[in-house]
Amino acid sequence: MKNGEKYENPHLNDITFSIKYSNIPKLAENNILSNFEIDNKEEIINFIIKNIGLMEYMEKVTPIINTHFPEDNFRLEFEKDPEIPNFNKIVIYIKREDESFDADWKEIKNLNEEIKKISINDDSLKNLLVVDLW
Repeated sequence: MKNGEKYENPHLNDITFSIKYSNIPKLAENNILSNFEIDNKEEIINFIIKNIGLMEYMEKVTPIINTHFPEDNFRLEFEKDPEIPNFNKIVIYIKREDESFDADWKEIKNLNEEIKKISINDDSLKNLLVVDLW
């Protein structure tokens, strides 16, 4: 390095990104994921890390689900679309009894309408999270 030259680390952005977002799995596990039954936790956390803003969106969606289905259990799954490569999503399943399917389906429609109105910075994130009946 010549006198007066400033050294710039080419990996600084990688390091900054890593430090800034290294707490996402911990936050996701402690805050969001604790509300759900989960099978594929690692895939879900990795998906959240790759889609910055998804965790905040999930934090806004969860209370709305609880309002519509306060007595129910929720299951979180990571799903890969078999027909469209690279179109993956997280599905929040609401576990309900079969007898109430028609009423529940109507409630899911109302819930999804409310979720569509949530304001977030990147609306494309809304395609990565789906709420459905189990």
